[in-house]
Amino acid sequence: MALSEQPHLLIQALSETGYCVIPDFLTPDLTETLRAEAETLESAGLLKAAGVGRGLASEAPQQERKDSTLWWEEARATPAQAQVIARWNQLKELCNRELFLGLWDVEAHWAVYPPGGYYRKHLDRFRDDDSRALSAVLYLNPPDWRPEDGGELRLWPGLDPGLAPIDISPSGGSLVLFLSDRIPHEVRVTQRKRYSIAAWFRRR
Repeated sequence: MALSEQPHLLIQALSETGYCVIPDFLTPDLTETLRAEAETLESAGLLKAAGVGRGLASEAPQQERKDSTLWWEEARATPAQAQVIARWNQLKELCNRELFLGLWDVEAHWAVYPPGGYYRKHLDRFRDDDSRALSAVLYLNPPDWRPEDGGELRLWPGLDPGLAPIDISPSGGSLVLFLSDRIPHEVRVTQRKRYSIAAWFRRR
């Protein structure tokens, strides 16, 4: 479902389940361009091992996650990144108009998981800061990604702990949106290098 096609389905999914998947959020060409940018930054040593939480809590991530990240800077966005930012702004306006989320801005970073990489089950909320309202994961993987490559995003939607989790393949060009304070999630172990952009739509 492209963003321009039946946006009411996107809003309905977020309202009823707390998450939605947009398989063709990016074109194949734009996906490939962004993945090449991530590879270049990684080769230059600019991505660093990710932490958990903020401050001192982010210094020992290895048991909780194994990936490398680099924060985006909108003022230095490449043309490809500017296209993504423009689409995020469309999403922000749509969600504010239909769901009254009060979204103000978006923060994002590259996320590259090596073979064997993962991120344990968690919520996208800091204990002392509830500004993150809507989480997004945008996948940049090549089109030959296979089920046996792993790296699925596992979601626990809804408030019923008895509900079974849902696994979403990290297919290149697809976008997953979910409510930051309601959807616990994890990145399952990947068997090959996994490329994505993680973003959070924030309230003031």
